[in-house]
Amino acid sequence: MKQSAGKFKKIGSLIEPLLKANMPDWRHNQNHIFSLWSNLVGEKISRKSKPDRIKINRNGGGNILFIQLLGPYGPEISLQVEEIKEKINVYYGSNFISKVVFSPTLYSNYSQNSNKQKEEKKNLNKMINNNFQATFLNKKLKSALSTLKGNLVKLEKKK
Repeated sequence: MKQSAGKFKKIGSLIEPLLKANMPDWRHNQNHIFSLWSNLVGEKISRKSKPDRIKINRNGGGNILFIQLLGPYGPEISLQVEEIKEKINVYYGSNFISKVVFSPTLYSNYSQNSNKQKEEKKNLNKMINNNFQATFLNKKLKSALSTLKGNLVKLEKKK
């Protein structure tokens, strides 16, 4: 039995349009979660955390959302994990996220940023203090010049 090679199509070319039409684009969803984080989970949670990455499970199981904490909010956010999953899954209309895991990396960066902010605040306070001292010295100088002017005027009147 001989078959012509020109009549067959690659199975990938047949399946790809079906997949595109019926399966959401996971990368788009991941970027979408990142850009809509505060709208999806609410302002209170978004101030204390941010999405780090999503691990897509290609076997049909649920995906894992990794969250970075923006401070020492682990215990508080861990009590809201189910709420976070529910809000995201309601938005996507499916069981898009099955598990939430914390990425501890950002908190150490937060701590470094906090130290950097403290240093910047300290430098700003020094600058303000220096400006205040300069202003104070300018006032003293103005007062001294005013007194000198008054003395010179008196000397001119005596002549």
